[in-house]
Amino acid sequence: LGDIGFFTGGGTSKKGKSEYWDGDIPWISPKDMKDDYISEPELYVSELGIENSSAKLIPRDSILIVARSGILKRTLPVCINSVDASVNQDIKVIIPYVKAQSRYIMLMLKGFEEYILRQLVKQGMTVQSLKYTEFENEPFPIPPLEEQHRIVRRIEELFAICDRFKAQLQQRQAVNERLVKGLVGEVLEGG
Repeated sequence: LGDIGFFTGGGTSKKGKSEYWDGDIPWISPKDMKDDYISEPELYVSELGIENSSAKLIPRDSILIVARSGILKRTLPVCINSVDASVNQDIKVIIPYVKAQSRYIMLMLKGFEEYILRQLVKQGMTVQSLKYTEFENEPFPIPPLEEQHRIVRRIEELFAICDRFKAQLQQRQAVNERLVKGLVGEVLEGG
């Protein structure tokens, strides 16, 4: 992974300094990483907050990975920032040398989630963390860029099919719930 991008981490401005917060720079923490792309986290920092901490401005289309958290017992949150942002110290960032690789890298890491959690995460009593050096040096499949794009297109097609099936399933469940309520109501009324 170290050959495909620059690795960096994040930081947190002092919480007691109000001039460091409520600025216009998104500050992403693990709790914000719920979707594939993120642009509007809960908190924002100011330029002054970044200048006076270990936080850095991360360019858009970087890959954000939760690197230290109890959540690493069961899942590996990975997303892409769709705006320039800053991240907290519990996130590892890959700034790809070729921005067009971001989506593939994110999907590839999600595909290797079980392996990463089993082999590249250090277990602690309450908090787990990525084994940073091993993670950066781990060989992962990185095909030529055109093949990466083909893989991403196919995965997105499959995700769309899954979304349609999920919507159909939810509709059927809603219909079933209405039928059951109606039948129970009839039984209770007709008793």
